[in-house]
Parts: sequence; C-alpha cells; structure tokens
Amino acid sequence: MGMFRTSPDELARDLATLIHDVFRNGGRIIPGTNVRLHPDANGGDVADAVFLAHSVSEFGRPSFGKPGKARIPWLLRQELQARGIPTFNPRGRALKVSVVPGPS
Repeated sequence: MGMFRTSPDELARDLATLIHDVFRNGGRIIPGTNVRLHPDANGGDVADAVFLAHSVSEFGRPSFGKPGKARIPWLLRQELQARGIPTFNPRGRALKVSVVPGPS
C-alpha cells in the first residue's frame, strides 16, 4: 500500500490520520474495497506499526545560514503527537549498530 501527496506536510497529516483511524478510531476501509484495516483484536496497537524511510533524520542540513528543513519523520511525529500518539525516533539518529573495538 502506498500513500502519495503533493507536499510533505500533507503526507504527514494524512498518514497520521490513517494511523489514528486504524489504531484508535475503529479501523479504516481501503477506498474502493471492502477491506478494513484494523489492529489485531487481541491487543494490537500503534507500536505494531513501523515507518520506514530513506533517512530517520528529522531535519535536513542547514545551508546558507538557514536551519535545516523539516523532513517527513519530524512532520509525522508532530502530527501523531497532536493526536495523542507518542512516537519514538532516537533523536533522528541512524538506526545502526556501532562497533566498539575491544582491548588489543
């Protein structure tokens, strides 16, 4: 399933609405079908959903003295929080394993 919008703000708003509807508002019917998206009846919740993106960085790089532009992860987090759904993004850091060398 894909969601496409004309702006990052619109995408974040509509994606947050979808997540809210599915997990907090009784589900959502996929337009043009009889399929209802809903959490598992035995305790499914928003924590069962994952947003995967090319980058988890919430802001682009600053340029020419201007702060970095807000990216989808930040916009989505703000939209979800406005709907009472807290999210976790470890400060926009890349989710990768760091290898610490041991003693020689």
